[in-house]
Amino acid sequence: MSTKSKQATHETENKSDDSLQAIYEKLDRLTSQNKNLLNRLDKAVHERDEYRKLYELVHMELDRLRRHVFGKRSERVASEQLPLEFLKIAESLKAFESEDAPLPNSRRRNKKKKKAKPHGRKALPEHLPLERIEVPVPLEVLNNPDMYRKIGEDVSETLEWRAASMVRVQIVRPKYSFKNDSKAMVLAPPLPTKPIEKGLAGPGLLAQVIVSKYADCLPLNRLEKIFSRQKVDVSRSTMCGWIEKCCNLAAMVVEAMKTDSLNAHCISTDATGVNVQAPEKCIRAHFFVTIADRDHVVYHYTRHHNGDFVKQIPGNFKGYILADAHTVYDQLFICEERIECACWSHARRYFHEALSTDPSRAMTAIPLIRKLFDIEHEHKDRPPDEKLHVRNRDSKPVANAFFDWCRLNEPLVIDNTPIQKALTYAVNQEQPLRTYLSDGRLEMHNNFSELQLRHQAVGRKNWLFLGSEDGGQWNCVFTSLIASARLHDIEPWTYLRDLLILLPNWPKERALELSPKYWFQTIQTDEVTTLLQHNPFWKISSR
Repeated sequence: MSTKSKQATHETENKSDDSLQAIYEKLDRLTSQNKNLLNRLDKAVHERDEYRKLYELVHMELDRLRRHVFGKRSERVASEQLPLEFLKIAESLKAFESEDAPLPNSRRRNKKKKKAKPHGRKALPEHLPLERIEVPVPLEVLNNPDMYRKIGEDVSETLEWRAASMVRVQIVRPKYSFKNDSKAMVLAPPLPTKPIEKGLAGPGLLAQVIVSKYADCLPLNRLEKIFSRQKVDVSRSTMCGWIEKCCNLAAMVVEAMKTDSLNAHCISTDATGVNVQAPEKCIRAHFFVTIADRDHVVYHYTRHHNGDFVKQIPGNFKGYILADAHTVYDQLFICEERIECACWSHARRYFHEALSTDPSRAMTAIPLIRKLFDIEHEHKDRPPDEKLHVRNRDSKPVANAFFDWCRLNEPLVIDNTPIQKALTYAVNQEQPLRTYLSDGRLEMHNNFSELQLRHQAVGRKNWLFLGSEDGGQWNCVFTSLIASARLHDIEPWTYLRDLLILLPNWPKERALELSPKYWFQTIQTDEVTTLLQHNPFWKISSR
């Protein structure tokens, strides 16, 4: 091969090498750009998802704010135009429908017409004291009595108010001594027993302070001003001491109620927060409420909202426990002899919060849940065995359709959105939500516990915070007694007055007899009737 040919071949090889090198460099550059673009895409997707979550959250908060400021806070929704998906489910349920189980939203249509309320002024209660005032005879009749005769009278009634007032009670005890022995012991009858020995306040006033603070949510500083308008100076520190001593008496009744709650078929529970005064900043504590078979309402105070305290509440209770799905309640069900019941109102609330972001799915779930509530409402007064029959016949098909729909839709929704939380809650809580279907004595919701906690929330707006840890315990004792008295249609002031009269000499082992659950039976016994009627403070405060 000639020199020129070798040189040409070498140049061609060099060009090929340069071309390959350029291709490799371009390939590396494209690979790097592709990797960079993929990273940017991943970052953009992540940011998009985060902004979507933020949008969903802001949208939900805006909807809540609108309802809070401009609309109703209730969870009722207008569902005249139901989504097609729900209509399909409703069609599939028609085979299970009966005359006693109408389709959702039919409660109002099928409800019997209520009788029209009578118009005009209501008659005044007969138990009120009556003051009769006779208007003077007209002058014409007085001046000419022979010309007129009385043919009747017109009677009109007015409701008037007498200012409530304190009474100064003097207990007078005659003293006797022997005529012939001046050094002999003086004889005198004993003082009537009072809730606070040597205390200034009688049982009626103590009951009034307790009811004003714990039933009417009046802080003691306001009560102090109310008393001052009656020209009576009672400081809030004095009233605080009265409450403490009365709590020491009444605590044994509440402890007996807690013990009796262990025999209940089902206990429902819930909690709310409260601030407690501290030197620098208020600390956060909590009130728990437990309701045992609609027999006892008992409040519990704790500094910590955790499972360690929650597992102490039911003690050795074995049976059904109705609570929400908060993790603190998991400790309750470590014992296999406790059966978890979930609240359908909580499940519905999640779908209600998803209305603004996914109205189609939310409006498919809410009418199904409403159907379950409608069935319960229609048969709420039936005996447990009849309720169980109705639930098996009417409620189970609706519940099956609801959970089938939830499992079908859960994989289709975006994570961390309101509708995803609603569906996940329903799927995870399916078994506890179904528990009420197997027992006619169980409730399908925990609304009554929330209703009892609302009283604490109303009080919190008035007194703002607890003055001390002891104040939390006092609160629980008296709110337990007052809430249980209301549960059994007992007037709280009368109950607490009689309770404070009886407690100083009442045997501790019979404390349960003084609870609101057994109060009507106890108050009718000869023993209690005699004790009350022979107490001078009871006579005076009963006038």
